[in-house]
This record gives sequence, structure tokens and C-alpha cells, in this order.
Amino acid sequence: MMRRGYFRIAVIVLIVGLTASRVRHHTSPALVIPMTRSARAAHATRAVREVPVVSVTTALQDTADHDDSNKDADDSDDDDDNKPSAPAHVQGGSRTLTLARQFRAARDTAALMHVNVSYGIGTLNVAAADAPWLYNVRLGYTAPAKGTEMHFDTASRTLEIGSNSRSKTVTMGKHDSKDSDLHVALARGVPLDLSVEFGAGDANLLLGGLSVRDLTVSTGASDATVRFDAPNPIPMERMKLEIGAAGFKAIGLGNAHAKAINVEAGVGDVELDFGGHWTSDIDLDITAALGAVHIHVPHGVIVEQAKDKIVIGSMEDNTGGSAGAGAPQSPGGPIYHLRARGTTTLGSIEFDRQTSN
Repeated sequence: MMRRGYFRIAVIVLIVGLTASRVRHHTSPALVIPMTRSARAAHATRAVREVPVVSVTTALQDTADHDDSNKDADDSDDDDDNKPSAPAHVQGGSRTLTLARQFRAARDTAALMHVNVSYGIGTLNVAAADAPWLYNVRLGYTAPAKGTEMHFDTASRTLEIGSNSRSKTVTMGKHDSKDSDLHVALARGVPLDLSVEFGAGDANLLLGGLSVRDLTVSTGASDATVRFDAPNPIPMERMKLEIGAAGFKAIGLGNAHAKAINVEAGVGDVELDFGGHWTSDIDLDITAALGAVHIHVPHGVIVEQAKDKIVIGSMEDNTGGSAGAGAPQSPGGPIYHLRARGTTTLGSIEFDRQTSN
């Protein structure tokens, strides 16, 4: 009888072992989502549905991973706003990955958000997001090479995107070609400190309607456009434009509501269009190396050149001075001043009234 009992126990153990092995063999690795250390601790003490940042595998086995340094998974909200808004998918040889976080007005409009974008080569677009996203980042790419990472730190409210992201948390795919395409959409109504560093290709920043407190744009050998089609809802403390060796346009700068604008231009043509609705005087500091800077000033604004400016090159004011300013922008309103200081080295700075609006 005892031998029969041992035999039955051995058979049961064997069946359980085979069943477990079969379950492990048929479980897809893409469905296994690792937890952070803090998430594992929380899961052990209370029944909470854990929310991954993203864990998506395409048919070509490109995966967006996260590691233990990720703070999105530690967010006390415990909601779905850290997951991708759409799964990665493949069309021909290209891949597209979208990462997003839901917008909550009570939470997201009360504090400043820092956004740092660093992108090497390809096409970059930054614009206002459609509801309900705090941010919505979409990367399209074909050639596998460098990785692009994204990280959102809920404590400091900092969004980092780029191949040189300091946090290196979420790998968004791999790119290193002119076919790469990065779209960054940001919520309206959220005060932003925005920094964009771009290498080569085309960049288009449509910032109208966004609440930008501080803006820094740095370009290399790229054609870039910064456009304010609608007024900035808040005053901008500072705008800094570092322009490399290609064409650059900033349009609607009057709508930016910037108190001070600093421009460092290298080689190439730079267009600064100050059209839009002015609300205060603007201090403009320009350093031009070998390129030409064209500054378009609307009516109702007087160009006031600093007396202690240093110019090695040429600096021309074709606006007609006070007489050329004409009437104020708003009936009965003030005449504003663009206080300009320029330094050129074999370059040129020219003012006129050929605004786009």
C-alpha cells in the first residue's frame, strides 16, 4: 500500500511539472511586464493594479523598455496615463511608436513643467497637443542605430526626450538617419520651460497658444522655424536662439510676449519676424558671425538701437524711425520699443517693416 502511495505522489508531481513547463513555454515574453522595486513592494502589501510606462514589442522585435530608475511607475496616481496611446506598428520597413500621458487640469496646470528635447538628425515637430494629453510623443524611424530615450520625472515635472537624455529610461526605438521623424505635442494651459536642441534636418516648432515661460532653441546644420501664430497666455521671461549653419525663421515674435530675446547667429540667413500682438517693450541682443540677420518690425513699434552697441560689419535701420512706426497697434494704446543691441563679424543686421502679419 505504501509503495502505491509513493507511486501516486510521483505521478502527481510529474504531471504538475509538465503542466508548469508547458505554461512557461507558451507564455509570450512581450506580455511579461517587469515591476520596479517600489512597485513590487506596494504589490506585496496591497492589491493595486500596476501601471507600466510602456512595454511594447513590434513584429520586428523593437521594444520600448523601462528600468528601475523610472519614476512614472511610482506615480501615486496609479492610473493609465503612462501607457502608450497606441501600440507600435510596422508599415513596410518603418516603425512608429507613440508614448503619452493623460492631462489632468487640476494636477498639471498648477506647476511648471520642464521639457528638454535633444534630437540629432531627421525631422522634428513640436506643437500643442489635442486633449487629453499632457504630452504625446510619436517617433517614426527606419534605420536601426542610435537609441532615443524618453523619461518623465513626476517629482520635478521634467520630460526628457532624446538620444542624450540624462535619465535614459524609456527606449523609444532606434534611429540615425534623415528618415527619422519625431513629433512632440504638449498641453495648452501648462506653464512650460522648453529647451530644444536639434542637429541636422528640418525642425518646425509651432508654439502658438502654449504657455511658454522660458524658451531655448539650439540648431546645427538644419533649417528651422519657430512660429507663434497665437499669443502666449503668459509672459515669457527669456528667449534664447542659438543658430548654426543653415536657415532659421522665427515668426510672430510679438505674440511670444518675451521680455528679452538673445540671438546668436552663425552662418546662414536668419529671419526674425516681430509681428503679432505686443504687450510690452522687448530687449533684443544679437550676435551675428558671418550670416545675415533680417529683422521685421510691425507698425506701432520703434526700433531703438543701444548707444553702446559694438558693430563690426553692417547694421541698417530701414524702419523709418519714430515716423515710420505710425499709429499704435491698439487705438489709444502705447507705442512699443524694440531695444536692440547688435554685434556682427563680417555679417549684417537689417531692420525693416516687412512683417508677415
